[in-house]
Amino acid sequence: MQAVHQWFVKQGRLGVSSDDAHIFLEVDPEGASECLLTPRDGSEVATVLTQHARTIWEKSDHSAPFTPSLEVLSESAYRWQAAAGDLTLSVPSDSLDLAVRYAGSGQCQLTMAQTVEIVQMIERLLDQILVKSRDRKLG
Repeated sequence: MQAVHQWFVKQGRLGVSSDDAHIFLEVDPEGASECLLTPRDGSEVATVLTQHARTIWEKSDHSAPFTPSLEVLSESAYRWQAAAGDLTLSVPSDSLDLAVRYAGSGQCQLTMAQTVEIVQMIERLLDQILVKSRDRKLG
């Protein structure tokens, strides 16, 4: 197992770890319905997820075909079905935060491919937050 990373975010706590085949995301909203991350938190989480996925990629057999698992719920909400539940990333309409929700048991176990998709969607959502922030300042 690689290093374990933990964040106390705006609302809740997130943890990231991995083994030789999977990335584990621990989502603990500490009594709320979801974790809320600032854009900086989201960027840090994306960087660490990328590091874990890269390590797995470098040790893995690349013959398995890529199968997309991303479900687009809206322009600002995406969901993945993980081994023991569903992970959802979104930007609430009234917020400049990234919301992370896990409806499942235990840690959210992700494949390397799912992790790459998640990093891409975090980056997309962070771009949306940046645009929303600029619009609020101009408006």
